[in-house]
Amino acid sequence: MSQERISIATAWHIALDQIKRGTGRRNEVEIVADALNLALILCERGHFPHLIENVKEAQEAFVGWLDSGPRRGNWRMSDEPLDPCTAIAVLDAQIATAPTEDILLSQQEIQRRTMQGDVNSGHDNKMQQAA
Repeated sequence: MSQERISIATAWHIALDQIKRGTGRRNEVEIVADALNLALILCERGHFPHLIENVKEAQEAFVGWLDSGPRRGNWRMSDEPLDPCTAIAVLDAQIATAPTEDILLSQQEIQRRTMQGDVNSGHDNKMQQAA
Protein backbone atom coordinates (compact mmCIF):
# COMPACT_ATOMS: atom_id res chain seq x y z
CA MET A 1 0.00 0.00 0.00
CA SER A 2 1.35 3.45 -0.88
CA GLN A 3 2.31 5.94 1.81
CA GLU A 4 -0.59 8.17 0.74
CA ARG A 5 -3.10 5.35 1.23
CA ILE A 6 -1.56 4.48 4.60
CA SER A 7 -1.89 8.11 5.73
CA ILE A 8 -5.54 8.23 4.68
CA ALA A 9 -6.36 4.96 6.44
CA THR A 10 -4.53 6.12 9.55
CA ALA A 11 -6.94 9.05 9.84
CA TRP A 12 -9.91 6.66 10.11
CA HIS A 13 -8.21 4.65 12.83
CA ILE A 14 -7.23 7.74 14.81
CA ALA A 15 -10.74 9.18 14.58
CA LEU A 16 -12.35 5.92 15.73
CA ASP A 17 -9.85 5.62 18.58
CA GLN A 18 -10.57 9.18 19.73
CA ILE A 19 -14.29 8.45 19.74
CA LYS A 20 -13.73 5.25 21.71
CA ARG A 21 -11.67 7.18 24.30
CA GLY A 22 -14.24 9.97 24.61
CA THR A 23 -12.13 12.69 23.02
CA GLY A 24 -13.78 12.60 19.60
CA ARG A 25 -15.33 15.77 18.25
CA ARG A 26 -17.65 16.34 15.32
CA ASN A 27 -14.70 16.15 12.92
CA GLU A 28 -13.85 12.62 14.06
CA VAL A 29 -17.49 11.55 13.77
CA GLU A 30 -17.56 12.86 10.20
CA ILE A 31 -14.31 11.06 9.34
CA VAL A 32 -15.70 7.72 10.56
CA ALA A 33 -19.04 8.29 8.79
CA ASP A 34 -17.18 9.08 5.56
CA ALA A 35 -15.08 5.94 5.97
CA LEU A 36 -18.19 3.78 6.42
CA ASN A 37 -19.74 5.35 3.32
CA LEU A 38 -16.61 4.70 1.30
CA ALA A 39 -16.57 1.06 2.43
CA LEU A 40 -20.20 0.71 1.31
CA ILE A 41 -19.62 2.20 -2.13
CA LEU A 42 -16.49 0.12 -2.68
CA CYS A 43 -18.49 -3.00 -1.79
CA GLU A 44 -21.13 -1.94 -4.31
CA ARG A 45 -18.36 -1.55 -6.89
CA GLY A 46 -17.20 -5.12 -6.34
CA HIS A 47 -14.44 -4.73 -3.77
CA PHE A 48 -15.20 -7.38 -1.13
CA PRO A 49 -18.92 -7.36 -2.01
CA HIS A 50 -19.52 -10.39 0.20
CA LEU A 51 -18.86 -8.12 3.21
CA ILE A 52 -21.48 -5.50 2.35
CA GLU A 53 -23.81 -6.73 5.11
CA ASN A 54 -21.03 -6.19 7.66
CA VAL A 55 -20.64 -2.63 6.44
CA LYS A 56 -24.41 -2.00 6.58
CA GLU A 57 -24.53 -3.35 10.14
CA ALA A 58 -21.65 -1.06 11.06
CA GLN A 59 -23.49 1.92 9.63
CA GLU A 60 -26.64 1.03 11.56
CA ALA A 61 -24.68 0.62 14.79
CA PHE A 62 -22.86 3.90 14.20
CA VAL A 63 -26.04 5.85 13.48
CA GLY A 64 -27.75 4.27 16.49
CA TRP A 65 -24.84 5.38 18.61
CA LEU A 66 -24.95 8.89 17.08
CA ASP A 67 -28.53 9.22 18.26
CA SER A 68 -27.22 9.27 21.83
CA GLY A 69 -25.41 12.53 21.03
CA PRO A 70 -22.24 14.05 22.40
CA ARG A 71 -21.53 14.47 26.08
CA ARG A 72 -19.88 17.75 27.06
CA GLY A 73 -19.04 18.37 23.43
CA ASN A 74 -17.21 15.07 22.98
CA TRP A 75 -18.40 11.87 21.40
CA ARG A 76 -17.77 8.64 23.22
CA MET A 77 -18.81 5.06 22.59
CA SER A 78 -19.79 3.33 25.81
CA ASP A 79 -19.44 -0.16 24.36
CA GLU A 80 -16.72 -1.62 22.19
CA PRO A 81 -17.70 -0.47 18.67
CA LEU A 82 -17.22 -3.87 17.10
CA ASP A 83 -19.26 -3.18 13.97
CA PRO A 84 -17.49 0.06 13.01
CA CYS A 85 -14.12 -1.56 13.72
CA THR A 86 -15.03 -4.46 11.43
CA ALA A 87 -16.11 -2.08 8.67
CA ILE A 88 -12.90 -0.08 9.01
CA ALA A 89 -10.97 -3.35 8.63
CA VAL A 90 -12.96 -4.05 5.45
CA LEU A 91 -12.13 -0.56 4.20
CA ASP A 92 -8.43 -1.11 4.96
CA ALA A 93 -8.50 -4.19 2.73
CA GLN A 94 -10.41 -2.33 0.03
CA ILE A 95 -7.99 0.60 0.05
CA ALA A 96 -5.04 -1.78 -0.13
CA THR A 97 -6.37 -3.59 -3.18
CA ALA A 98 -8.71 -1.27 -5.11
CA PRO A 99 -7.35 0.69 -8.05
CA THR A 100 -6.99 4.41 -7.37
CA GLU A 101 -9.59 5.15 -10.04
CA ASP A 102 -12.22 3.06 -8.20
CA ILE A 103 -11.48 4.84 -4.93
CA LEU A 104 -11.76 8.25 -6.56
CA LEU A 105 -14.98 7.29 -8.38
CA SER A 106 -16.40 5.99 -5.10
CA GLN A 107 -15.61 9.27 -3.37
CA GLN A 108 -17.29 11.14 -6.22
CA GLU A 109 -20.34 8.89 -5.85
CA ILE A 110 -20.56 9.75 -2.15
CA GLN A 111 -20.46 13.45 -3.01
CA ARG A 112 -23.06 13.01 -5.75
CA ARG A 113 -25.46 11.19 -3.44
CA THR A 114 -24.95 13.73 -0.69
CA MET A 115 -25.47 16.71 -3.00
CA GLN A 116 -28.68 15.20 -4.37
CA GLY A 117 -29.92 14.35 -0.90
CA ASP A 118 -30.04 10.76 -2.07
CA VAL A 119 -28.67 8.71 0.77
CA ASN A 120 -29.97 5.49 -0.76
CA SER A 121 -28.23 3.66 -3.55
CA GLY A 122 -30.01 1.73 -6.24
CA HIS A 123 -29.47 -1.38 -4.14
CA ASP A 124 -31.20 -0.08 -0.98
CA ASN A 125 -27.86 0.50 0.71
CA LYS A 126 -28.08 3.50 2.97
CA MET A 127 -25.26 5.96 3.22
CA GLN A 128 -24.90 7.53 6.61
CA GLN A 129 -24.73 11.23 7.27
CA ALA A 130 -22.82 12.43 10.29
CA ALA A 131 -24.99 14.08 12.90
